[in-house]
Amino acid sequence: MCLKTIKKLGALILTVAVIMASQIITPVSAAGNIEIIFTDVTETDLTTLSGEAKIKVSVKGATGNVSIAQTSLNFTGNLKYKSIQFLKGENNPPQCFLYSPNTSLANSRKQLMPSIISNSSIPFDETTDLFILTFVGNPGETVTLSLSDLENTYCTIAGSDLNPASAESITVTASNTENSGKKAVIS
Repeated sequence: MCLKTIKKLGALILTVAVIMASQIITPVSAAGNIEIIFTDVTETDLTTLSGEAKIKVSVKGATGNVSIAQTSLNFTGNLKYKSIQFLKGENNPPQCFLYSPNTSLANSRKQLMPSIISNSSIPFDETTDLFILTFVGNPGETVTLSLSDLENTYCTIAGSDLNPASAESITVTASNTENSGKKAVIS
């Protein structure tokens, strides 16, 4: 009788150990996370004008064929949202849609939700550049860009949404560099 109890107890301990080991090896939450990366490209982008600040937004961890890439962002500071340059996808409805924020609405709400939606999926690498946001104001003024909604920031791969695990932010200063064009002379 004592031997039967020891066998049952041993089987129970082994079962619990296997379950715990599988949870440690494959955590559920880590498989569904992406990271949104903000990079100040104000000084490296040759098209930056005086009073502009430029932020490149990239995603890390969305490797594969992505059908939706959406970011929910907010911004604070003295600079206003001016424009977006998409670095992934092309505006070719109905195959691919690039949703640009409305400038007036974005500036009144201080929120942006640019999106890339593709019927045929777009291949993403481990780290993929999505777009560059341009803000404008006076030279030396700043803007802070941050993720405003982790639930509505996601990439969809094979029908599964991957969300960021944490909020990120960046503060960028508008360029003081005076960029001017050359006057064309016809001889």
